[in-house]
Amino acid sequence: MKTKIIAICFMLTTLSNAQVQNAEKVWIDTDIAIGKLGRDVDDGIALIMALKSDELEIVGISLVRWPNYGYKVTQKLLGWYNNGPQIPVYRGVTSTDIRTYHQNEAVEAMAEALRKHEMTILALGPVSNIALMLQRYPELAPRIKNIVWCAGRQPNQKFAPGNGKVNVCDCNFEEDPEAAQILISSGVNISLASYEPASNIYLSKTDIAPLRKSDNKGDRWLYKQLSKWLKIWRVSIGSKEGFIPFDAITLGSFIREDYMQKYENIPVQIYKLKNDSWLWSLKKVKPYLLVSESFKGSHKVDYFYHTDKEYKQFILDYLLTASPPSKGEITMLDINRR
Repeated sequence: MKTKIIAICFMLTTLSNAQVQNAEKVWIDTDIAIGKLGRDVDDGIALIMALKSDELEIVGISLVRWPNYGYKVTQKLLGWYNNGPQIPVYRGVTSTDIRTYHQNEAVEAMAEALRKHEMTILALGPVSNIALMLQRYPELAPRIKNIVWCAGRQPNQKFAPGNGKVNVCDCNFEEDPEAAQILISSGVNISLASYEPASNIYLSKTDIAPLRKSDNKGDRWLYKQLSKWLKIWRVSIGSKEGFIPFDAITLGSFIREDYMQKYENIPVQIYKLKNDSWLWSLKKVKPYLLVSESFKGSHKVDYFYHTDKEYKQFILDYLLTASPPSKGEITMLDINRR
């Protein structure tokens, strides 16, 4: 009996080590602001999902836009949801004008990590930190496997969630379009997964209700933040379905591409056109990050344009369970549902 127990423990240890070795190394660069008055919650959802995923090894987290608040809330979420090795968190750019920055801890830490590992960067906010790193250390560009970014659209596409009457900005891009141009010109692989593939995935009050009675303090805190965000969406843009967790779809384009559809190697350009989101800017024109097969140019990206509705259950499985089902188990559940 003792021999069998030892053998089982050895097998479990071996399996755990294999999962760690097979996990994809990722760096998360985020403007996380969940819990901050009036700020979105999807960065927080994506981070929680990433922390629970056995398919990812998070090498580090860098913060952009409001790094001081981001640092506090990220440490809070790590305390509740990180069951693995300690993950370092670094403060980055606070302004969208990267020309005023010469050095910050996020840029230096990201560069040092790339010297040690090839890895994917999951970009959930403006790409100011990443662009600054590429400017300072262009020799590290080949070490980046892919930049998976929540930004971009096709021509003439409106970002109009909820009742469709209010156009919102492509904020992660519009906050720092110069940084986006640096990324595009660097030659790194880029995948865009933003509004279009997320536009049919809404989380409702019913969906998040189980979090309210969870034994996990973090889940109960999360429920409060998501509930507030539901109210903001209902009042500001007339959304009766709930809210769209954009960054959770961006994450899904990397770890569960089987739920997604995309255009591969599609030309990408930045254009200045008539402003379609007056609530965010009073300027007559604004920059757009666009993809189209009709564009001429050598810069190309992968662009995700659709997500199967079943992916919503994948998000909920990650949020509502301490240990989400494995990739294989979720696939079988999906097959059974269909």
